Amino acid sequence: MDEKNRKEILNYIDKIEQYAKANPWLMDELRRRFRDNTKTGSIINIEKYLGLDYNIDSANSNIDYSFVSDTITLEQLISDNREMMRYRYGVRSHKIDFDEFCRFAHLQVESLVNYYYKVTCDDFISAKNKILENNQNAKISDEYPQIESVAFAYKIKACITELFPPMQKGGWFSKDGQFVFDNLSHVKDVRNTQSHRGKQNNYRIFIVNYQKKAKEFGLPWNEQRQNFDWKLLMQNKQQQEIYDLNFKTEQTQYVFCLWYLNKPFDDVIKAINQLTQKMNLFIKEIR
Repeated sequence: MDEKNRKEILNYIDKIEQYAKANPWLMDELRRRFRDNTKTGSIINIEKYLGLDYNIDSANSNIDYSFVSDTITLEQLISDNREMMRYRYGVRSHKIDFDEFCRFAHLQVESLVNYYYKVTCDDFISAKNKILENNQNAKISDEYPQIESVAFAYKIKACITELFPPMQKGGWFSKDGQFVFDNLSHVKDVRNTQSHRGKQNNYRIFIVNYQKKAKEFGLPWNEQRQNFDWKLLMQNKQQQEIYDLNFKTEQTQYVFCLWYLNKPFDDVIKAINQLTQKMNLFIKEIR
């Protein structure tokens, strides 16, 4: 077979792959035609090339969405979850891909939050009031009166504040709430920076420079956590002022860069699980 024919066949396989991503029935048909009980090496290779994995595609979701009563939303959540796990284990793009993993994680979380407000509120106005009650900084326009039109950042903060209430009104999240909020907010940020080339190297450089500057200023540093020693920092007014002037605006980006380079797959899954468990309990209470 000459080079031209090989390229044409590979291009055709690529088209099948793209179509199979959007049409689960095609995956089933490919398995029916090419899989046998012995599962030979050649079939395994075909599955890997097409990004198919029977164990992932046929397994129950690793996140419990059984409380979602809307069939369309439920099916989409399960589909996005399985796609997320394909990128987690590298069976979709032939490599483990944290960015794509986060993209499908974010799709699930956004669908969940929208669903939560739809089933716990009578209409858009009541959903808007609930969000504002738990996130006073939210900016919500009445021009497009749909929960989908509200910025995700406003909804997720309000939702987590309600589901994981702080010890006192206006205070910090609970420990679990902070864990969920941090991970799911970072997931959103990965989506927003997904197209940036060379970002991993840029993140490493940013981290090195940030840490170097902190030590040059002589601010208390916790090597184990790779961050400031907040207890000591808050005890010294002069050091607080140095931090506010030179580090505060970059601290959020620094924390995100650390998180991203660690590729915390399991923490993201755990955060989604904790969110769904709380939603399930709250929804049960109102039914």
